[in-house]
Amino acid sequence: MITPEIVLKVRKHIPVIILLGVISSAIAYFIFSEKFVDFRSETSFYVNENIVLNMSLGHMETQEIAIMSTIAANKVMLLIGSDELKDSIIKDFDLYKHYGIDANGQFGHEMALLQLTDRMRLIRDPKDLGVLRLSVTDKDRFVAAGIANKVVMRINAMNQQILTSDLRKKADQFESVLPEVKDKALTSRADFIRFIDSTKPLTHQQVDENVGLQDKYRMVANDLVGKMNKNSSQYEEMFDQYHNIMGRIKTVGDDQWQGITVVKKAMPDIKSWRQTVLQYSVAAGFAVAFIYLVLLLYVYQNEEHARMLWHALLGRKVPQKPVAPQTPTEA
Repeated sequence: MITPEIVLKVRKHIPVIILLGVISSAIAYFIFSEKFVDFRSETSFYVNENIVLNMSLGHMETQEIAIMSTIAANKVMLLIGSDELKDSIIKDFDLYKHYGIDANGQFGHEMALLQLTDRMRLIRDPKDLGVLRLSVTDKDRFVAAGIANKVVMRINAMNQQILTSDLRKKADQFESVLPEVKDKALTSRADFIRFIDSTKPLTHQQVDENVGLQDKYRMVANDLVGKMNKNSSQYEEMFDQYHNIMGRIKTVGDDQWQGITVVKKAMPDIKSWRQTVLQYSVAAGFAVAFIYLVLLLYVYQNEEHARMLWHALLGRKVPQKPVAPQTPTEA
């Protein structure tokens, strides 16, 4: 039972209760902000440079383009997991300082890589496997958006290097084969010209009078023309492909050409968690103050039990209250 005496004792603790609630709220706000509040930024982009590479070599069917999109997306997923990309992000954003890691300490670099990896998520769009979504979480909303956009820029640069190398290899293959194909085309043309020149001494009357000679000339001429056309078409087709590749190599580094098409650029997370965190922090402060108040009421209502429990927790012997001596009258 709460008596007026107990109420007076509790009133003396009101400043302590208020101070305890305020301190608890401040501590809760700090913990919630640091441990549970993250800002998230997402960017989505489409990988297309491998498609351009293969389309420069000829016509591609829709199914082939879908397959190449998937292959290109797989390559990007590998690039995002590469240490080269992460090292550049750590350096550009000074993530050692941002994450509170000693760069010169033992496993400092590994810890920064681990934190950055944990904060990045890359998934495929279920509706279009060629579209990738990269999300980055961080305590700083601007850092989260900056990292997401920077990763896409780095992937594009790395892909341009890889694409240039692939195109250069294709060009080298054509350069090694084109002279031989050209020689075949020129040889077949020369053979046809020689055949025509060999028939000039014959008169039309001689040819017309000899049916067998007509058939022979016609068969040889058709064969030579067929070879000449085939070799010439093969050379022209390969030369056009080689020309397209060389043109692509020159334009890969241009700003107008992008191996990655950004569908949505990452923007700072505009959601404000401050009000929610503040509400939870105030609630935590009230809870601590209420618990302290309940403990005070229990202690003042059960002082003897509380005293015994306190000494028991401290491992002390509970002192016994002195018994007042009885007077002869009382005896």
